Amino acid sequence: MAKKAAKKAKKSFYITNDPFFVVNGKKGHFWLPAGAPAKLLSVPFPDASHSVALLGETFGDGEASQWFKTYTLAVNGEHLVKVEVSDKPGELMRTMKVWTNGRELSAPRDAVHHLGYNVTVSANALPIKKIGGESAEEVVIRTPAVSFTIWTQQANKFDEVEKRVKYAHLNMEVDGGLPASAEGIAAEFAGVRAMTAETKRCWRCRWPLLRSACRRRVCASTSSPTRGG
Repeated sequence: MAKKAAKKAKKSFYITNDPFFVVNGKKGHFWLPAGAPAKLLSVPFPDASHSVALLGETFGDGEASQWFKTYTLAVNGEHLVKVEVSDKPGELMRTMKVWTNGRELSAPRDAVHHLGYNVTVSANALPIKKIGGESAEEVVIRTPAVSFTIWTQQANKFDEVEKRVKYAHLNMEVDGGLPASAEGIAAEFAGVRAMTAETKRCWRCRWPLLRSACRRRVCASTSSPTRGG
């Protein structure tokens, strides 16, 4: 019984820091072409009536980066939630911007905002964590298929405060772990789905190969990071 329960256990997955992804505590680096939205995850509703997709867009000085600037959640291809790191504090959100159904999140931010398809969104400040002089923030997105927590993080790998703020980015965690029905890049990294040949090639690639082999797909290595941020 214990073995069967272990097989059914969901695998934890989050993208954070140096930057790297973590699956059940195991770390690995990966890179995506900067400025191009990539589908990270797709999960069907329990009754298979709809499908949730999470898209991510990276930024950086080079052609590829793993720091995420934007996450977008879509249901059946309809964009319901967009989260973006921001260095221009607003009245409601200070380090990120959140749009629901194409409009900026309304006050109070910590209220549970109900969208279509039984999707809900709420946001909060994280006073203990700072980005420059501002408190970091998080947004929690819940759907019938899968839920996410996305938060802002300064780039701690830099010593200079200006660079920590300049390269502030979004971290993401799949709350409760990845469902067995998940598909996409994140599911392949987590072992929920078998890696495609294309992903395997990029898994072994290094920075000098980015312009050729990894231009349109994830690039990853299993080297562990030595610094957070």
